Amino acid sequence: MPIRERTTPEPTVKNHICRKTPRTPVLTGPTEIISGTPTSWTCTSDGGYPVQKLSMRVGNSKFSTELDTKTAFDSNTQTYTVTGTLSWAPTTANDGQTLYCDVTHPETIGPNNPQTVSLPLTVKSPLDVDAPQTQFNPTTGETISLTCIITSGTATQVRWYKNNKLVIMAANLRFSGGNANTPSLTITQVQLTDAGSYICGATDGSATRNTTTITVSPKATPQPPTLTGPSTLTPGTLYTWTCVSLGGYPEQTMSIRVENSVFTNEATFKSEYDDSSKAFRVTGTLVWSPGTTTPQTPVLTGPASVLSGTSNTWTCVSTGGYPEQTMSIRVDNSVFRNDVTFNTVYDESSKTYRVTGTLVWSPTTTYNGETLYCDVLHPDTLGNSPQTPHHKHQY
Repeated sequence: MPIRERTTPEPTVKNHICRKTPRTPVLTGPTEIISGTPTSWTCTSDGGYPVQKLSMRVGNSKFSTELDTKTAFDSNTQTYTVTGTLSWAPTTANDGQTLYCDVTHPETIGPNNPQTVSLPLTVKSPLDVDAPQTQFNPTTGETISLTCIITSGTATQVRWYKNNKLVIMAANLRFSGGNANTPSLTITQVQLTDAGSYICGATDGSATRNTTTITVSPKATPQPPTLTGPSTLTPGTLYTWTCVSLGGYPEQTMSIRVENSVFTNEATFKSEYDDSSKAFRVTGTLVWSPGTTTPQTPVLTGPASVLSGTSNTWTCVSTGGYPEQTMSIRVDNSVFRNDVTFNTVYDESSKTYRVTGTLVWSPTTTYNGETLYCDVLHPDTLGNSPQTPHHKHQY
């Protein structure tokens, strides 16, 4: 009887891996953030089997789309590593809140006992500055304040720049302010040398912000002009007069005239900028030969017959004289003082003078038969001989 060989089946071997508790997670990332700035935090949990779950939250509000989670299996240790990356831009509403990373592993630490790590959050407003007024046109001697406002954030330092150079406050006693407590720059007793482009710069230690350019353009009132030259003239003789105006900014203009007649061809002007005083000097030179014109015969008008004690008016008009003629009104040899007024007008078109005398007087019978005279003197053309129209009066 043949002998049968008996075979024993091989046992089935199953690999058995023990459950492993994840190590305490590690949360890294900044704790001070500028509001609205996109920022990243990373939470890493390793050493767990089976795979652990990771979530992140602020307070009780969990992140979803902002959190990217990646899982990796380590075949050497037979454990999982879970990494969560949070990309988020906090606002000032999150200032003082806490960022949490929770890792759950029901198989080893139970369903309601997560591993939790956290970071406190300080969210600052972004630093910003503003200059509400960017153009100043003060007159020298005035006080101005270049306004710089910290519109958000907290400035730890404020500096001012003029024409891209740092303003050294201690070097100019007319400057004040311009610091973190008082950002605006005050300039007292403004001078022309203060002209320039100013910028207010603020920093909070991590960021620096500058205002737009502030332009200061001081103005200066010219000093009273000085006019030099002869005052006593001989007709037909050429004379020179000089007028000088100093200290004006922007540039002042000048004209030279006789009464209301402005010289054009006879006057020349020169303007110079003085860099040391930052002001203009304007010099006018008049070269002129004054002529003479004989006044026309004056005209005396008014009543010739009046009632004693009645107020009446007489007018004497002299035209066409240059230089200016003089006038008086008299009865015989008695010259009127208080009852007469004179008005002189320069006629620009004819370049001559018109003199008008007005007599308001109440004659009495004492003056019956006497004569009212109007005398016009013009020594330049008439010598000592006056022009004298007259009225003979009856009362």
